[in-house]
Amino acid sequence: MKIEISFVSPVENTIARLVLGCAAAGLALLILALAICWSWLRLRAEIPELRQQASELQRRQADFDVAARTLKNAAELNDIRRRIGELNGLAPGGRDISELLAALENVMPAGAVLKSMRYSGDQDEAVLEVESTDAAFLPALEKGNPFPRLTLLKQSKPERGAAMLYEIRLSGGTDEPDV
Repeated sequence: MKIEISFVSPVENTIARLVLGCAAAGLALLILALAICWSWLRLRAEIPELRQQASELQRRQADFDVAARTLKNAAELNDIRRRIGELNGLAPGGRDISELLAALENVMPAGAVLKSMRYSGDQDEAVLEVESTDAAFLPALEKGNPFPRLTLLKQSKPERGAAMLYEIRLSGGTDEPDV
């Protein structure tokens, strides 16, 4: 007696299953493709609105940056004013430095350069170091001097250059003779 066993399914069932599986996979891919196309069309329609929102945000950011700089500059300016006020409050009196510098700027000719200035408010005097190519600025400084007294302390020639270096004392008192 002979028994035959076949573990292979009939061919007609296999082909039907394969066709049905391919059709289901094709249908799933078709649905996925339609969903992707629909999303793409929806996103494409949103692009102009998104661009408008982006430009609006950039404009707002620029406005914010300007406002922040203005506030920062205003805060810095107020801080500087406060510190200058505190420093002026510490000074024992005398002239306002900015007024003295403005007066010197009006008197000094273009060729003269103020190298340094030491000011003592309590003694009401300023010692200037001025570099100039000629001494013609001295009479102009004497006429427009904001102090009643001008004293030439030192005149020297630096190692390099054609300019002379003058050390001048401007004072409010009359306790020292002119040099």
